[in-house]
Amino acid sequence: SQKVSVFTIDFKDQEQNRGLANNGLKRIKTLRHPNILTYVDSVSNEQSIQIVTEEVVPLIQHLSEIKDY
Repeated sequence: SQKVSVFTIDFKDQEQNRGLANNGLKRIKTLRHPNILTYVDSVSNEQSIQIVTEEVVPLIQHLSEIKDY
């Protein structure tokens, strides 16, 4: 089983950004670069787009761990 992260774009308050989000999704599906998250899967509907990527640690958690080091 693979650990993943899920990012959600909700169009409830951002209907005008739907086209931009769909174009970005098309690009991330084919993008392969060591500094970019690896795309795993996605689901889209009228209300939102959910993008599944390799597992990531939230920045706030990472900064907290560095501070405690």
